[in-house]
This record gives sequence, C-alpha cells and structure tokens, in this order.
Amino acid sequence: MGSDSETLVMEQIEKQQDLMIAFLQDLVRIPSPEGGGHEVQEFVAKYLKEELEADELDVFKPDIDKLQDHPGYTPVFCEHGGTPPEDKPVVMATFKGKGQGKSLMFIGHMEAATPSWEPAMMKHWKHDPWEAAIEGDIMFGKSVSNMKSGNAAGMMALKAVKDAGIPLKGDVMISTNIDEDIGCQGTVEAIRRGYRADAAICPEPTQMALGIGSPGCQHFRVKVCGKPTYGGGISAIDNAVKVYHAIKELSDHRMETRIQSFVEENPQIQLGYPVTITVGMFNAGVWPCTTPYETVLEGSIRHTPNETIEDVRSQLEDQIKRCADQDLFMRDNPPEVEFWEYWVDHLEDPQEEIVKTMEETYQEVLGKKPALTLSVGDAAPLSRFAGIPSVYLGPKAADVDTTEEQISVKSYIDLIKVFANTILDWCE
Repeated sequence: MGSDSETLVMEQIEKQQDLMIAFLQDLVRIPSPEGGGHEVQEFVAKYLKEELEADELDVFKPDIDKLQDHPGYTPVFCEHGGTPPEDKPVVMATFKGKGQGKSLMFIGHMEAATPSWEPAMMKHWKHDPWEAAIEGDIMFGKSVSNMKSGNAAGMMALKAVKDAGIPLKGDVMISTNIDEDIGCQGTVEAIRRGYRADAAICPEPTQMALGIGSPGCQHFRVKVCGKPTYGGGISAIDNAVKVYHAIKELSDHRMETRIQSFVEENPQIQLGYPVTITVGMFNAGVWPCTTPYETVLEGSIRHTPNETIEDVRSQLEDQIKRCADQDLFMRDNPPEVEFWEYWVDHLEDPQEEIVKTMEETYQEVLGKKPALTLSVGDAAPLSRFAGIPSVYLGPKAADVDTTEEQISVKSYIDLIKVFANTILDWCE
C-alpha cells in the first residue's frame, strides 16, 4: 500500500467521523428483532446502490427447496425462526475493481439477537434499545455491537476509499442478511448461488481481536417425561433436574479435557467465546395443581475446531443415557434428544494471507498486532463450504458495568481505519 493512498483515506475518515457515527445510529434506530429486519435490509440496499454506487446489487431470498440439498443447510426449530428463512432477504453488493487484483467480501447479519428482549433483562436498560444514544465514548442500542457497528464499519471503510479517489484493482463485496442467529441460511444461499471472493471479513464483535476460526455450535432439545397424577406422581420436572445436572457435569468435563486440549494445541489463540454447554430454556407443565407429564430443556453445545460434530452429539446423548439408566422410571422411559440448528466450526492457518495482511494493517493503524481468537458467525460457512479464507474482526464494548448492549465509539472508528487499510492492501 502506498503511503499517499493511506494518508488520503485516513484524512477522509477523520473528516467524516460525525457522518460515520450518524450512519451507525441510523442503522440501530431501525428495529430489527429476530424474525424481522426487512426494513433495515431495504435501507442497506438503497444506501449501497444510491450512495456508494454499487456496480451490481442483488437482493434475493433463500430458495429453501434447493438449499435443503446443500451440505451447509441446517434444519431450524420452527418456533426459533420467527420468519422462515425463505422470507428473509439477503443483500449482496459488488463494487468492481479495474482487474488483476484480489477480491474482498464483508459479510454479516443485521438482525438483533433475541435475549435482550426478555422483559427481565430489558427492565434493567436505561436507554431505549433503538435510540442509539451516545454518552461520552459509549453508544448504546440493541444490535449496535452484534453487529450493526461492524457492518457499518465495512461500508464506511469502502466509502472512505471511494471518497479519497483511490482506484482498486480487486472487487469489494458487501453482504448483509437477517438470519445468522438461527443458522446462517442467507450466507449458505449466497454460496449456493455462486458468490465468491478471495477472502472475507465478518465483523462480529470480537473486542478488536482477530478471529481466525469458529467453534461449532449445536442447538439441542431434550424431552423428559414423568408419570403424573393430580397433585402427585412422578414429576417430569424432578427428572429434568437430574438431566440438567448431568449436562452441567458434561460441560465441566469438556472444559477440563476437550477444550483444554485445543488450548494446548493452539497456544497462540484465545478462545474468546464460551465453549461450553448452556441450557437456556426449561419448560414444563400446563396447570399449577397437576404434576407435569413432560419437561423440555433446550440448550446449545459448543465445540472446538479439533472435534467433529458427530462426536460431540454422541457425548451429549451418552451422558443423558447414563443419567437415565440411574433412575428406575427414566430407564424405561428414556429422555428424547433432538438436534436442529447448527453453526459449523472452522479454523484458518495463522499463516493464511488474509490473516497476515490484517495483522499488518491492524499494526499500521493501532501500533500493535491483534490478539488471535475464535468467534461465531458467517465466516465459518464461507470457509467450510466455499473455500474462502475468512476471518472475524469487530469493535470493543466500552469498559462499563452495564447490561445494555453498547460499544466504544472510538473502537468503531478504529475498526473503520483497519478495514480501509485492509481494502487498500488486499485489493491493491
């Protein structure tokens, strides 16, 4: 990268900081809860076409009949999706280079993950979740961290390069979707349709560490039954509590063995993501006076890239069977285990060209190399099913004690600078 080009682009970013912050606020102020997000996709598509002047703009929805035959397809619990995958638009914009250069794709989701909409959590929020309020260096808002700030940073980085009048040899692609939180079907559909780049960046919130891989994540459901009578009998809740503790024991065991082995094999990589088993839902009963017949536990089991999903599923099934075998009733009425949504794992070689390039551009901007970590998102299917070397880099949260989703505004601007430098280096 020539120093003159870098200087021109950095000047654009410094000059347009207020505009770039306002753009992120505009995105956050468009409500996009899980199952929605169509309005924000319309906003992004219009901005990429009319303001950034994309050479090609494709807005499409997954063809579920064809997608089901793709190895990256994952079934989804219908009540998790809100809106079926085939009704969730994907935006893909291409900005053509002069030719003879490497292409780069920015890709990420625009929907807001569901948990912060739980009333028990939202009552602790000080700010309206869609206000995008700024206090000092902190911007608050639902989806500001995960992951509208990262997506905005990619768009603003390209804007700075274009406004500086720097011609690129390679293409830059920007893609957003609204279904990553339930399986990455939008990205898998983009792969199925043939979209490719020489490398990809997924700006999930990594605390400004460079993610070079993803743990796998499997959603599971366990149905535990009892033998109810009016006010007595064998409670499905009591049985489910036993299963719950067995799952927790497996999680602790995996942290001490399987997870530790990955850390020892890859000492340069921080896990950066809780590679545990989480039980996030526990549902039982239909009437206060009646012993429940069935209790349903739902959770997720995460695994490192040195494990197979088949092995991980077997571990969970075997642990639940051992638990059931110790109970006279559950031995004859074993719990049922189902697996649905699955996010694939991946791991890039630390010597991969895009990794080394981003380490260098990061150091140019921030004066140090980034820590290496794992993250979860759309980079994994790009790497696994399209052979695109893919990494993660996203903003920091501010160092404050709050349950509210937020980011450091400075880290957002730093991210724009790193992305802009990467575009210049990678796309020549």
